[in-house]
Amino acid sequence: MTTFSIGKQKKISSWFYVLDFNCVTRFLKDFPFFEAAYSLGAAMKEKHNVIEKWPFRLKLRPGQAGAQEEFDRLLSGGVSGKERYVEWKRI
Repeated sequence: MTTFSIGKQKKISSWFYVLDFNCVTRFLKDFPFFEAAYSLGAAMKEKHNVIEKWPFRLKLRPGQAGAQEEFDRLLSGGVSGKERYVEWKRI
């Protein structure tokens, strides 16, 4: 029988938060994301005005002041850190 350990669960869950974000970039390139936008007369904006591209991504490095609090906040919330927001412009 396996015993439940909150420390173990936190460690397992935390791996997901520190992985790279290349999977989202690959998705944008591999699927007809840009072609669909172009056919509707839109293009993805480089510089966002409303919200940053990765608002929930960890920004602090381990050991920096506030890094543990930032990590704990992400771990306790309902987001994954991989949410990528897109803002559009007309072309």
